[in-house]
Amino acid sequence: MTREPHSPQRAPATLATIVGVAAATVAMAGLLCTAAGCRKSAADNPWAGIAGPTREKARRLYQARCESCHGKSGAGDGPEAHKSNPRPRSFHVEGWQKSVTDAEIEKSIIGGGAAIGKSVVMPPNPDLAVKPELVEAMRAYVRHLADGKP
Repeated sequence: MTREPHSPQRAPATLATIVGVAAATVAMAGLLCTAAGCRKSAADNPWAGIAGPTREKARRLYQARCESCHGKSGAGDGPEAHKSNPRPRSFHVEGWQKSVTDAEIEKSIIGGGAAIGKSVVMPPNPDLAVKPELVEAMRAYVRHLADGKP
C-alpha cells in the first residue's frame, strides 16, 4: 500500500484550525458554552438576572439551609447527604433540570420534598412563603448550580 503525499491544496487540519472552526460554529449559533453544556445566551441563566442584596441573601440562605445536603456546588454531596435515603438531588443532572418546572422548584423550597411528592427528608421553609422574591432567587440559584459552580 502506497501513501500519497499531502496535496498543497489540502493541508492537514491542525488543532488550532479545528478549535477555531468549533469556536466560530458556536459563536454563529449564538451559544454560551461551559464544561456543563451550552445555552442560547447569558439571558438563559436566571441567576444572572438576580440583583445585589437579593442575590446575596439567596446564596447565604442556600449555604445555611441547603448546602449540608445538596453540597456547595449542588452535586447532592453535602456533608449530611449520606444520612438521607434517598440521597439529595444533584442539580447537575441535565435531564432533571429540563424536566422540572420553576414552579416545582419554588414549591419544594417552600414546602419541602413532600410538597412535590418527593422525599420528606427535605425540610420545608414555610417562612419563605411570604418572600416570593427570595424564593425566585433561590430557584434561580438552583438553576445556576447546574453548571457546578457556586
